Amino acid sequence: MRQLLWRAVPAMAITLAASGFPVRTSAQTRDSAGVRTVENARPIWTDGERLQLAPTPRLTIGSTGDSAYRFSRIRGVMLLSGGRIAVADGGSLQLRFFDSAGRFLVARGGKGTAPGQPQSMGLVRRLRGDTIAIGSGLSTLS
Repeated sequence: MRQLLWRAVPAMAITLAASGFPVRTSAQTRDSAGVRTVENARPIWTDGERLQLAPTPRLTIGSTGDSAYRFSRIRGVMLLSGGRIAVADGGSLQLRFFDSAGRFLVARGGKGTAPGQPQSMGLVRRLRGDTIAIGSGLSTLS
């Protein structure tokens, strides 16, 4: 059944494209010396859909000279329950936790060979609840 479905998907896509199905795009495609070039003259979103940064930050972490607020190679930032924030710092190989106001709470991890001390920080993902997985190699997960 799954194999039959995967064979039908390309045929459905071609049928929709050939039927004049409306597509929101402003892109023009042209060929330049055998190289396909796509030029977007304007964005596909309207002014009401455009995303903008707030004029002032909602939260600032790292405005002091304290080493707990200095980062190197940030691998991920996660919002946890109760408004806490976890920052995965790839330079120190630590997870640093901050409260909802951006104040430092605690650091966990660090390079080492003990449990919970990764050798690298290649993958950082938030799992169910407040569980954070750190991949430090092909077969090592903290």
